[in-house]
Amino acid sequence: FFFLLFLMFTRPLLRVSAVIRPVVLLRSSVPCFASLQQQEVIQDRVQLLCKQNKAAEAKKLIVGMSNSSYEPQAIFNAYLKLIHHYGNTKRFNEALEVLDEMKKQNLLNGSAVTSLFRDVCQAEDLTTATKIWPLVKANMRPSAYPYNLFITLLVQNQKFDQVRELLEDMDAHDIERNTATYSPIIEYHTKADEIPQVFRLLEEMNNRNIAAGVVLYTTIVGAMVKHNKIEQAWKIFELMKTNGVKPNVFSYTTLIGGYCKIGKHDRIHELIEEMKQQKISPDAAAFNAIIYSYCKANDPVQAMKLIDSMRKEGIQPDAVSYNPIIQLLSSANKMEEAMDIVHHMKGQGIETDALTYSTLITSFCKFNRLADAINTLEMMKAEGIQPNSYSYTPIVGLYCQKGNVIAALTFVKEMQAQEIEPTGFMWTQIIVALCNARKIEESYNLFKKIFPTCDFNATSRSIIGSTLGRAKDVKSYFKQIPVPTEMTSNKKIKKKRVIY
Repeated sequence: FFFLLFLMFTRPLLRVSAVIRPVVLLRSSVPCFASLQQQEVIQDRVQLLCKQNKAAEAKKLIVGMSNSSYEPQAIFNAYLKLIHHYGNTKRFNEALEVLDEMKKQNLLNGSAVTSLFRDVCQAEDLTTATKIWPLVKANMRPSAYPYNLFITLLVQNQKFDQVRELLEDMDAHDIERNTATYSPIIEYHTKADEIPQVFRLLEEMNNRNIAAGVVLYTTIVGAMVKHNKIEQAWKIFELMKTNGVKPNVFSYTTLIGGYCKIGKHDRIHELIEEMKQQKISPDAAAFNAIIYSYCKANDPVQAMKLIDSMRKEGIQPDAVSYNPIIQLLSSANKMEEAMDIVHHMKGQGIETDALTYSTLITSFCKFNRLADAINTLEMMKAEGIQPNSYSYTPIVGLYCQKGNVIAALTFVKEMQAQEIEPTGFMWTQIIVALCNARKIEESYNLFKKIFPTCDFNATSRSIIGSTLGRAKDVKSYFKQIPVPTEMTSNKKIKKKRVIY
């Protein structure tokens, strides 16, 4: 009886305890979960402060983490974000101070140091890189990566004695060299036209069983093509195949571009056939380079045959494919044939560009077909293609030759309305035309008005001075502005526009 009575009173209590116990356990686990969440929040806060360029506040936050019960990994991650910020903003001394602080807290390791060293090398700061290097070596795991970073920077600064020391140090510590170790050295010697050194380094790589790789070989071929060392590029190309590296479409296209420069079409066709045997389809860049080469050799028939070959290969020709052919035909006064190609392009759904129409306009003006040139300009605008100064210059020039300065200035105003700045050559033509019409004062006043805003080269300056018959006055004006060189004329300098 007493036992049954005991069960009657205790059973509800057991049920209540079964409900309460999980709740208690859940409540006891909440502080641990909140702590982890708080660590993530603070790390995100550090990152946000760095983005807002508030590194000092981020640093204080991390110091607060160090003085609290945060996990070392969370503190390390926060420091790493700060180091990366200092590295990106080239505040390397402050980053080094962070590394010292990490060292005091036994948080310093190779990844933190290497992260900063990478940023220093990418900033091409040789002085700081040399200063940090002992710290990198002391903390890094055996790896070629930091060595490769430093070698690249030293090569850029032509410190080859130090490069040799690093290579020897790698061997002494049994750190294997790789393709990235040799690439900057080989690329330097290639650009410096030191071909024997390139072959020596490639042979050394082969002896060490280091695969040069198709990217490195193609880079070398490209550099040699750029420096017109086409036959040397061919030797590297053959060496690539001898060493078991299969060329890709970029390798072939690069070498084909080189032979296009010198018009060696037999070698071009040999390379194209080799690509087909290797089941590598030539890309549009390869075909366009060959088309340009044939046009340069004054052979539009072969160029058009290549257009057909592109289609057979499933490659759609574009304006870059057709423009050299249009230029060749129009320069030979075969304007109707050139226009037929433009109409053919439209029929095939191939978009023309500003170069297409500017080429036609130039040739129409060259052969004194002003009305056709203007019609072509209107056609260009109707298709939504923005004309440029090259589109207008021939028309303005032809009007000036005909003595119709008013019409020339009408087109100049049209250009300026579209925010296309007339060139110094264009203004020179207008000034000369005004002088030929015996409007000397008007041309001189125009010159004084436009000369501060326009770049006149040495030829234009000479023509203007002699045409106006006031060479001394013109020279005194030009003394205020230096003669534009190839380097300075490419810089976009914001000037006050003058509307004539």
